[in-house]
Amino acid sequence: MNRPGRIRNVTYPLADALSTGIALWACRSLFPHLHAAFSERVPLPLHILMPILFVFGYALTGSYGSLYRKSRLNELAITAAGCLIACAAVGAALRLPSQGPMEGAFPGDWAALLSVLFTAQALARMAVLSIVKRQLSGGEVSFNTLLVGDADTLRKSA
Repeated sequence: MNRPGRIRNVTYPLADALSTGIALWACRSLFPHLHAAFSERVPLPLHILMPILFVFGYALTGSYGSLYRKSRLNELAITAAGCLIACAAVGAALRLPSQGPMEGAFPGDWAALLSVLFTAQALARMAVLSIVKRQLSGGEVSFNTLLVGDADTLRKSA
């Protein structure tokens, strides 16, 4: 049951998908040769395929649990790992031996793609988690708690 003021869990995958799509749309203008090469080899456009794959990958890792029990540092590490794996997969897809290696792709292009993807996703995820932290700190959201002990111990903890 969703209480008023709580952020729904669907916000996190939506933020991931939108930030990935926006980052790839930006990369499309920065690295047109990468986008063209990927479009020739994969039937779906990169900016449609990658957000779906990111959401699916993060769902497999269990990243879409309760927003109110997440560590921001852990989420940054998961985001970095996800972006690294995704960029490696894109690189592998573009260098399939049956189709020949792609000409004109440099390691700097992949590093820039990784940087843009990581920055966009990290900003979106941190924005959602900052709202969550503000709600928790402000007391807008609370959790039911059962305190066990005698009356003196409970008075000291309150």
